[in-house]
Amino acid sequence: MKCCAKLIVYSMKGHTHRCRNPTRQVTTSSIATSASAATANAHLPFFETYFSNFIEGTEFELDEAVAVVYEGKQIPGRADDSHDLLGTYRVVA
Repeated sequence: MKCCAKLIVYSMKGHTHRCRNPTRQVTTSSIATSASAATANAHLPFFETYFSNFIEGTEFELDEAVAVVYEGKQIPGRADDSHDLLGTYRVVA
């Protein structure tokens, strides 16, 4: 369960605050762990998209997939595949 932004700011000041979920306390140290996890998971939708399409037989080089998803480029000769990749990303993200 994610905490609201106000709770995170409050907790970063060194206070302990109970989340809506009474079984989880948020402290300054747990904020650092959550931030690390958030950073680690920032690209999860991209990789879910990449491997989902790969499993279905739509293969891209990694740099091509990055260009399609993050820059909106279409790979020459692969407009349908590019469209599928971007569409999947929009659903997953």
